[in-house]
Amino acid sequence: MQNNIQIQRETNIKTMLANKSKMIQSILGDKKKSDNFTATALQIALNPDLKDCTEESIINCLVGAAMLDLNPDRNIGQVYIYKYGAVATLDVGYKGYLTIYQRAGYEIRTFPVFKNDDFSVYFDGWEMKYNLVPNLEDRDLGNFDWEYANLKGILVVSKDLITNEFKRDFIAQKVLENMRLSSPNQKPNQYDKDAVIIQRKKDKQPVGIWWNWYIDMCSKSAIKKFKNQLAIRNKEDLITMVDMLDNHKSIDFEATKEKGIIIEAKVSEEKQTKPKSL
Repeated sequence: MQNNIQIQRETNIKTMLANKSKMIQSILGDKKKSDNFTATALQIALNPDLKDCTEESIINCLVGAAMLDLNPDRNIGQVYIYKYGAVATLDVGYKGYLTIYQRAGYEIRTFPVFKNDDFSVYFDGWEMKYNLVPNLEDRDLGNFDWEYANLKGILVVSKDLITNEFKRDFIAQKVLENMRLSSPNQKPNQYDKDAVIIQRKKDKQPVGIWWNWYIDMCSKSAIKKFKNQLAIRNKEDLITMVDMLDNHKSIDFEATKEKGIIIEAKVSEEKQTKPKSL
């Protein structure tokens, strides 16, 4: 019975993606690029982590990734699609942020600052100045426990690709942690089943993507905090969509594409908690 349900679900998703192929090609503007995107999208859609999500919400996230022109492969790190209740949710990752803001005219770089680095901040009478000498030899990157315990914050540097103006700011870990804890997927909720996840959330420890990619997620949050210093001249629609996703708002990407304006999706409580019957 379970195999039959899985087979039917795979068939439904393949059919829904096929029905969206012309829309995706129209969005991406290139058939080869569209075909590659669709092939990757199918693998993402059939990910076991999303098996309890409604098929419609998964497809909507994939259309959203196409509209942002970001690769949905989570290994690339541009966007992530994760489960929240019975709904798939699209989240723009650190590398997606860098890509979007580069298209908007800014090159942004982030530098994690750890407790064992030589880092100083001073005020020169006009602006804050930062000096970082990283202790690369003693860093244990990739070890979550070490990264979490030793991160001081993220140094963000931007370059305006038109004026060549540089801006810098340091975002402390405490600020980044407050931003993390405001995210719904970091708070205890009725959908949590795993005992480890439940306990980590009680202890206010990172879970999910924050646990797996802590420095990248801190870097993304630092850019989110920093971005208000930037004067956006183009790609305002993409920036607005990214802002909405960051503020935990759902977007109806298909309706947005058809109407030419950003349409916020209305997700009912029933759809959040009850997967579609197959």
